[in-house]
Amino acid sequence: MSAQPVPAAGAGGAPTDGVPRIGALGRMIGVLFNPRETYSDIARNPSWIVPVVVIVVISLAFGWVMNQRIDWGDYIRHQAEKSPRFAQLPEEQKQRALEPQIKYSPHFVYAFCVLGPLLTPVIVGAVYLLAFNMAGAGAKFKQALAVVAHAQSTTLISGPLGILTMWLRSYGDVTPENMLASNVGAFLGSDSPQWMRSLGGSLDIFSIWFLALIALGFAATNPKKISTGKAIGIVVGIWLVVVMAKVGWAAAFGS
Repeated sequence: MSAQPVPAAGAGGAPTDGVPRIGALGRMIGVLFNPRETYSDIARNPSWIVPVVVIVVISLAFGWVMNQRIDWGDYIRHQAEKSPRFAQLPEEQKQRALEPQIKYSPHFVYAFCVLGPLLTPVIVGAVYLLAFNMAGAGAKFKQALAVVAHAQSTTLISGPLGILTMWLRSYGDVTPENMLASNVGAFLGSDSPQWMRSLGGSLDIFSIWFLALIALGFAATNPKKISTGKAIGIVVGIWLVVVMAKVGWAAAFGS
């Protein structure tokens, strides 16, 4: 795996526009450690399939370890018992209600591990494409897909860290909320208000890194119209709206 520039297909093996190209896997490493130069290359020649495939593979490995370490029966029952209505049900009814969730939760994990990396570039890319084009970027959808797909390269770091963290824990000692202590919410007690845990979960190191890469990626699509500061403002602005909506929902309907 190398981040060294490689020539694009052209006469004599030289780049057709005189600018060196970075290989597909090199781009994934490049956006993490040299994002400006790498995203400039991506903006000139956008691609997204390789990063998505790689992230899906890492996510499936993460999901497999997660299913090996989470006691879904205990976790789902514990969550259900928080509802006073459920707690009052006879034991037999509780068991019947929980069985489908316990049975299919591992399958949902694998589905999410595949669909998440596939849909994130489409959905997040479309939202930010609209916002940046309203600001005059004039970006194309393929560029937006490439920007977000490569921003997901943070999984190259968070994925293995999460896998190692879960693997070192005992069976049943892992829950979906504490797989990797990379956010403020991981340090809040279980008795903390739901809105506070929702806010803490949004303050995540890898999520912030992901957003920073998106800002740099869209700035590279049209640096004359979109400065880095302006790009960060657009990305953070939309993120704040989403976080406020999550926190408000949790405050209104959470326990």
